[in-house]
Order: sequence, then structure tokens, then C-alpha cells
Amino acid sequence: MNESIQKLLVDRYFVEGEENWEHLAKRVSSIYPEIHPYIRDMWFIPSSPTLMNAGTDKRSGTLSSCFPMNIEDSIEGIFDALKEGAIVTKAGGGVGYDFSSLRSSDENITSLNANSSGPLAFIENFSSMLDSIRQGGKRRGAGMGMLNIYHPNILDFIKAKSNLSKISRLNLSVMIPTSFYSDLKEKPDSPHLVSSKNGLSYVLQDKEGKIYTTKEVWNLIVEQAWKCAEPGIFNETIAYDRCSITNVNKTVICNPCVVKGTKVYTPQGNKNVEDIREGEEIYIFQRRKDGSPRFNLGVVNTKYIHKDKEVVRIAFKNKLEIIVTPAHQFYCNEGEFKQVKDLDIAKDVLWYFGPIPGKKGVGFHKIEIESIVLQKERYTVYDLFEQTTDTWITNGLVSKGCSEFVNIPYTSCALGSINLVKMLDGKKFNWERFEDTIVKATRFINNTLDINKYPIKKIQDTTLKVRAIGLGIMGLAHTLYLKGIPYNSEKAIKFTEEVVRYLTLRSMKESVELAKEFYMQELEKDPFVQCTIIPYGAYEAFEPDLYFKANERFFTKNCRNVNIEELKEDIKKHGIRNSATTSIAPTGSIGFLADVSSGIEPVFALSYTRKIEKLNKEYEFVYISDPIFEDYLSKTFDEKTKEKILKTVVENNGSCQKCLDIPEEIRKIFVVASDLTPSEHLDILEAAAINTSLSVSKTVNLPSTATKEEVGEVFLDAHRRGIIGVTVYRDGCREGILVHANTSNGDHIIERHAPKRPQKLPCDVYKVIYQGRSWIVFVGLFKDKPYEMFAGASEDVTIPKNITEGFIIKQKSKHYSFEYDGEIVVNNINKTFANKEHDAFARTISMSLRHGTPIKYVVETLNKSEGDITHLAKVLARTLKKYIEDGQEAGKCPSCGTKLTYKEGCVCCQSCGFSKCN
Repeated sequence: MNESIQKLLVDRYFVEGEENWEHLAKRVSSIYPEIHPYIRDMWFIPSSPTLMNAGTDKRSGTLSSCFPMNIEDSIEGIFDALKEGAIVTKAGGGVGYDFSSLRSSDENITSLNANSSGPLAFIENFSSMLDSIRQGGKRRGAGMGMLNIYHPNILDFIKAKSNLSKISRLNLSVMIPTSFYSDLKEKPDSPHLVSSKNGLSYVLQDKEGKIYTTKEVWNLIVEQAWKCAEPGIFNETIAYDRCSITNVNKTVICNPCVVKGTKVYTPQGNKNVEDIREGEEIYIFQRRKDGSPRFNLGVVNTKYIHKDKEVVRIAFKNKLEIIVTPAHQFYCNEGEFKQVKDLDIAKDVLWYFGPIPGKKGVGFHKIEIESIVLQKERYTVYDLFEQTTDTWITNGLVSKGCSEFVNIPYTSCALGSINLVKMLDGKKFNWERFEDTIVKATRFINNTLDINKYPIKKIQDTTLKVRAIGLGIMGLAHTLYLKGIPYNSEKAIKFTEEVVRYLTLRSMKESVELAKEFYMQELEKDPFVQCTIIPYGAYEAFEPDLYFKANERFFTKNCRNVNIEELKEDIKKHGIRNSATTSIAPTGSIGFLADVSSGIEPVFALSYTRKIEKLNKEYEFVYISDPIFEDYLSKTFDEKTKEKILKTVVENNGSCQKCLDIPEEIRKIFVVASDLTPSEHLDILEAAAINTSLSVSKTVNLPSTATKEEVGEVFLDAHRRGIIGVTVYRDGCREGILVHANTSNGDHIIERHAPKRPQKLPCDVYKVIYQGRSWIVFVGLFKDKPYEMFAGASEDVTIPKNITEGFIIKQKSKHYSFEYDGEIVVNNINKTFANKEHDAFARTISMSLRHGTPIKYVVETLNKSEGDITHLAKVLARTLKKYIEDGQEAGKCPSCGTKLTYKEGCVCCQSCGFSKCN
């Protein structure tokens, strides 16, 4: 085990008394002792939270990795969610949020008689929370944020990552249903409609009044992904179809709710619900200002059918009847949706479209309930899901989709990955060893659910109700190298399909065995347990029809020793212990520990150089190479040829395709991310995603020359292939992550001319406390980059605490004012600050910024300052650090000697985990 891996283990994973991997493996295996040799030999490695916290009382963290959370649209709900997210992050989990439930910035808050702040303001708060709290005390928090493409603030969300300093800890994705892709193909130039919280639909416009078409919204997504790799795409309709517990992490799905023969109001008149097709137009509900309903048109996004459901018969005083599930919702009283089970017959009245008593014609009016009776027989029921409002008119009544399991929040998922490299005997894949590891790993992760320390009671309750686990793989690219299979070949696709399909089916089979064993254990405790729920051993939310519908792609053909028909019959008879069993994670940290490629990602680069300082300020360049490639070179070439090859690889962005010393058939095997076409990236992602229960993490890497059209085609192709989520990274579009080096010579001074200052610049405002003294700093931004700074003591200027941004207006030479919300808050910044030395110092820094001096050099210079101006220098350095893009070098790591880089304004080591912010 190399020094970097050992350093990471010491800093992040070891508890007191542990000195090596064997010690850690023994502790973690206490959850399920039979897993010990598999972890010890790195055949299987649990996710980081489990490695850090399992089997110890010294840490209070969770064993789960991912936590989809919930946000209610109220100030109390938002800050409750913020608090819960902080608790989960502190415990070591990653959080995910769908912000679509929050009303837009154009919508009114009745209690305040003022407009909402909109989701973007709160997204920044959630990102700041994650930036402030370390996961399990060891690493900064991270999360996922999503917004539906039909949300009124979707334009701001798409452009949110234009300034990376604002939302740094949340990865963003746009939720897109299949209906949007249909519109993009069939009517791209039609105005894009969005839907407000109160059910109103209207045309999307920006702040200048420009109306956006479907195509223009799509182009904006593509452009931003091309510029800065975000947002990604989340194809929610595909997620719905594969949902076995009415929830796939952050997706929303409804339960069936009305019986056959129920009338649905469409532009063609009333039609039976069973005859409605997906993609068909129906009438939906809109709320008038007085609360009364009116019509609009919507499209049926998805249609669901369930057999054998409990129903009630509702009779009304106008002789109307309707049969629905108890969770069906009706629009009632002065403007609220209520489930049938919550209706009060004596007080509640429902809105109905039909003949108006005592008047001619038809319209909306209220009708009274006569009775609600639970039916003895069970029915097949139907639900239609309409994207914008999820409303429809059933037998004349204004209805809304059922919500028994709408967006189950507060679940969590425990993860772990099988190291495919360890499954090889030479070039042969050992399927028996793979099966044995799947069996033991499934049982291990399932056990973590019962002994886990859940950060919130609601998370514990929901997780144990659905019992999702995420067994994955890592080292795919290295396994293909060792097998002699090119990543971009048909053989690689077939191998990936077979490996991941077998991983899922064999873990399903083992989950059925766990259900059987659980039932027998409960039967020993209570002989009458068989009289309760059948199948008793299944996860509590198990519904066979829904489970088989969501997983039908797995039940088409046998896979090795898994007989599909036998598995289906076993699930029907005994149930299954886990609602999902597989998920392929990025495996960044645990892949580093095992020294294998991450997840299903291709190798990013075969070699790169590192500059190492020797004595007397002398330096040498050494090559850091992929271990499999390094082994091949060492066994095949002498040192001189090897050095020549490595130099060529580095000069070609980590690719060996131009190294003519390497035979062509070998070059085809050692492909890296930049050698692949977008389609070849998607081939492997599709092979894995379709054969996995939950999500698959993979980035589609594109060269820096990739066009916006190519980025857009990746997203469209991913949807056509049935891939739920996809992220595109164009080389060099964003500092950090992984970038190829620029090898141009920089041994001369370059004169840079500052861009002309606009009369009005956006401005960030910071309040900084340094050694007990309070300072205020104004940072003027030109194209989202720092252009100028004004700074001084806080006592010289009065600004409300809530102001963090505004504009700097140049009134005339040497006269700059700060404006907020259209009003001048500070009339003349230069004269406001009393200390003129501070003013001169800030001007000098501003000159460096506007003439293009890299921010990290400005920060490093400021931190070296001494004398009377030191305090202000430290304040400005602390402020400017926030704008340093990820990935920029920051010297040598004091722990392991490798390169330090900036990440979210903090100096970190990617090799051993050292951080100056610790």
C-alpha cells in the first residue's frame, strides 16, 4: 500500500488504535463477520460512511451514503429542511433536494403580502450549509439539487452555475419529462409554458420580457452545460417507469386511484379512464383569484394501472357517485385539495363541473357529500399523471393524483462496490468468485440497514420501510485493460451488460432468500405471524404489481445460473427484502484505496507529469502513470523507450494513440476518456444503467473542441437510450475535477490590457472579521470575475446586514457609489473609508485584477505581506480566495509531498486528503 493511500486512511478512515487495512477490515466486518476476507482482500469495499463509522462507538456518523430529502413550501418547512440537511451532512451523508415544490419569485406569499424569494435564493443557502459542515467531520458536504423544467424560475436555475462561487456544493440537474422531448421534436418554436404554485400556466419570460420557446430553453441548458458542465439532465419519466417503491431517490410518482368506467373530461368530451392514452390531451384545473376552478389543457404524461386495490364509494346529494382509492384527492371548500380519507361529510363540499341547479347551462359549482362507504370488493384502478398540475376532471369532480407515496422523502441508501479487477484470473473473469462476492456483499449491506445510526427518525422509518441497498462495481476500465478488451468495443458493451445484469439478478435472488429467512425468524418469535402480512418477509412497502412493472426489463431472459421464471415465482410467493439492490457510484475514494479505476468510468489519462522540488531550488519532472499501463511499459520496453513513450503520452493529453512504439492492437486497448466519442461513452453507460436497479454515475467526457450541438446530441441520445441521468464535461470548461495540462512555454512576461470598465458593475459584499476587527469589502465583477475592490473598516460605512450583493456605479472619475435594489446605499465609497492608505492599497489590487493577474497569485502575494497594511491584506486575501477556480495549484503538500490545489477556496491535497481548512 503506497504512502498516499496510507495517509488517506490515517486522516479519514482509521479510528484510534488502527494502523493498517487489516485492522479496519476487521472492525467494519463486525456488521456481518463472513464479509471479513472479502473486505480484507479488497474484493468488496463498502462506501466511505460505512468504512468510517461501522463497528465503532468513537464516531456517531451514519453508515448510509445518500439521502433524498424533502422541502415544504413555507419558511418553516425550508429551514426545517436546511437543519435536517445539516444534521445528515454532519453524520456523513450526502443530500439531494428537488426544489420544484418551492413557489417562484413571481408568486405572492399571502401572510406577507409580498413575493417569494424563489428557489434560487434558498438553493444558495443550502449550498452554503454544505460548504460550512464537514461530512462526518472529515470532508466538506456535497449534494444534488434539481428543478423541474416547467418551474417559472427555470431560466435562473439553468444559469445558476455561471458564477461557481454562488452555488459550489450542489450539483444541479434539470428534471425533464418525456413530454418536453416530444414538444422539442414536434413544436420547438412554440412558447414554453410553466406552471405556478396555484395551478396557473403561462408563457415563460425572462426579466426583460423576452418570451422563451421550447427550443430556446433547451439551447440554454446545452449552452450552460457546454460552458461549465452544469446543469445535468434527469429524465424523470424514465425514472418513473423504473420505480419499484413509487420513489427513485428524488422522483415523484402517484398511485392509481379511480376505477374502470370513471369519466375523464377531454376536448373530445368525456372518455372512460381506461381508454385514455399517454400523450393525450385532457382538461386540467386552474385556480382563479377567488379560489374557484377553471379549465386549462394538459397532456397525460404517464398512465398507471394497479390491480386489487382497496376503494371507497362516494355518493353525493345530486345522485352522482364515484369509486376511488382512499388517498384520492378532491378540490373542495374555498380552495384546497383533501384526500377522501380526510373528508368531513358534514362540513366539506366538493367542486363539480356540470348542470347548475336552478340555472341554465353548465359550469363549476359545489356539491354536498351524502356518504362515503368502504367497499368489500377490491378493484383494478387507474391513475393519469399530468406534468404541470397533476389534476384532472373525474366524473365532473376536480381531482388530483393520489399521494399515498408521492415523492417518498427521507429515504437513505447504503452503498458498496465489488472490485472487478479482483474477479480476474489472468484474463479470465471468475464468475463463481463474482457470485460469491455478490451474495456476501448483499447480506452485508442489508445488515447495515438494521444497525445503522440514522440522523433523523423520519429517515429511519422510511428507510426501513423500503430497504433499498446499492451494490455496485468499480474497476471496469482496468478490468477491460487486463482482459485485452477496448473500452469502445462491442465486446466491452456485452461484458458490461452481462456483469451488471448478473450483479442485479443475483443480488435480487439473495434478497429473496433474506425475505424467507426473516419470515422464519419472525415465525419462531410469534407462531401467528403468518396470519398477518403475506409475504411477511418483504420490505413493508412491497407491492408485487408495481415491483414487477418497474423491474420488467430484468425479467426477459435467464442470466447464467439465475432462472427468471423461478425468481419471479419466488418473489410473488415470498416477497423480496430490498426494494432495490444495485447502484453504481463514482467510487472516487474507495477506488483510490483499491488503486483501481473509478466505477464504470474510462481512465482519464495514462500518464501526467508532476514537478518535484529537489535541493537548492532545483526541480525535476516525474511521470505519474496508470498502474496497469505502467506495468505494461515496464514489462515491454527499456527505460529509454519507456521515457519517450511517457513524454509523448503527456504531450497528447494522457493518450497513447500517437505513440508508434506501442503496437496498434495494444493502443486500441489502452484508450482513455478523450479517445472516446460521445456515443462510445453512452454505450457503456447504457449497458450499465439499463441493468441497474437505481442510478449509475458516469460523466461523458468531451474534448475542449466539442461544439454545443455535440453536447445537445449527447443529452438527446441519452434520453433515446433510456438513461435516467447524464452529465457532460468538456475538457477545460471548468477548472478542477480533472483537466489536461497546457504545455505551452510561459517563460516570458505577457502584457495584458484591462477591459474598459462599464458604468455599472455587479458587486458582491463581504463582512470579514480578522483578529477581532470588522471589515467590509466590495468586489466589483466583470463577466463574473473580480475586477475591482473597495475595502475598509466597517465603522466607516453603514450597510444593512442582509445586503450581500448590489452594483457599483461609476458616477465620475474617483467617484464610485454602491447601489442596492435601485437605491444608493453608499454615495462615495472612496471618501467613505477614512484610511487613505487602505484606499491606495485596494486600488493597487484592483489594477492587478483588471489586468489579468491570476487570482491565486494575488492571494499568495497578499498573504506574504508585512507591516501596517497586513490586516487589510489578509482580509482581501480571504475574500479573493472565494473566487479561485477549483484545480489551481497551490504548492506542495506538507503531508505527502504531492501537489496542492484550490478547491472551493480551500487549499487541498487530492492524493492524501490534507486540507488547510481542517
